[in-house]
Amino acid sequence: MNVKIDNQEVVQENITSITNKIEKNENTKEKIYKILKRTIDILASIAGIILLLPITITIWIANIIIKDNGPIFF
Repeated sequence: MNVKIDNQEVVQENITSITNKIEKNENTKEKIYKILKRTIDILASIAGIILLLPITITIWIANIIIKDNGPIFF
């Protein structure tokens, strides 16, 4: 009788151990996803700034040539 109870306890401990490992694996995947997402966001922002910089400078120079003292963007 005691042997069955011990086996059930061992099985329960194994299930608990496996469940904990799965949760740790999911947490690791979530952390990697968040880091990757943040990196992509930063790189896309830098690319957007670089792509829009020539247009902004052109508008700024045109504003100086026209001698309009108003704001560049309304």
